Amino acid sequence: MTGHVAQYFLTQSAWVDVLTHALRALRAGGHVAFEIRNPEAEEWRGWANETPRDLGWGTLQGQVSKDGDLITHVDHWNDGVEEWTTSETLRFPTWNNVIDGIKDAGLRTTKVWGDWNRGEVLSTSREWIFLLKAR
Repeated sequence: MTGHVAQYFLTQSAWVDVLTHALRALRAGGHVAFEIRNPEAEEWRGWANETPRDLGWGTLQGQVSKDGDLITHVDHWNDGVEEWTTSETLRFPTWNNVIDGIKDAGLRTTKVWGDWNRGEVLSTSREWIFLLKAR
């Protein structure tokens, strides 16, 4: 699962369901890999801006709201001709929620990194990269 797709499963039960389906699809010796943003890094704070930001071809103004572990960002785009709005809700689960989902689905963590250079997982890591196998 790439592109932080793991954050689109907005409830713990949806998270367990997708991991359970991934386990069923594994061949013998296969792995499941995903990355997910660390909620402690609060990356979403950089997604909001009061003043429209110049993109070179137009502008972007973002608003962010938080409800528990769900973050919704609404982006207002303007290219000088058209304006449009996009909205996206992502889940920023705790470390324990991620681990509990892995266990509940019948998987186990074989490796976990705190960045794409295979660095150690720290409280300041922007994301967590997981490699899983069947138990």
